[in-house]
Amino acid sequence: MATTAAGTPYVESSDLVANYPGVSLALANHIDTIGKVLQVVVGTTSTVVASSSTTYVDTGLTATITPASLTNKVLVFIFHTHCIKTSEHINNAMNVRLLRNGTQISQVAESFAFTGTALGLRFNVSSSFLDSPNSISSLIYKTTFANYVAQASVSVQIDSIASTIVLMEVSA
Repeated sequence: MATTAAGTPYVESSDLVANYPGVSLALANHIDTIGKVLQVVVGTTSTVVASSSTTYVDTGLTATITPASLTNKVLVFIFHTHCIKTSEHINNAMNVRLLRNGTQISQVAESFAFTGTALGLRFNVSSSFLDSPNSISSLIYKTTFANYVAQASVSVQIDSIASTIVLMEVSA
């Protein structure tokens, strides 16, 4: 097997590909790239967002990535810090979801329950999701959240502590 000037191995026509002569050189050279991280995009926000509605609202956390290939995947990591329950409603919960180009692709936290009447209950929400967008167009990933109970109140990014979304394009 030969190597490039940078030291990257590649298959030449004279090489036996894993002792399988039927394996094409194009496939053999592609095998080395499967599963590699091609690009990383990070989005952050520290803007406080509060809601007392059961309708989903934007958290302000968003990032955009453009995959290089239709078959590549996007690995999404979400870290929502300093979420808070600020209402005295006894049985409240906060739902968080992940959207790609406005369409829900994952329910990050569903009915993350708060019980009791304690005000100022703080917590973090984190999640990961492997997306297969089948696209080479620009993709916008964002999170939204809602209350489970009307008239209750929940917030994200309390004290302006930043939340983060990380997008990693993985070759397929």
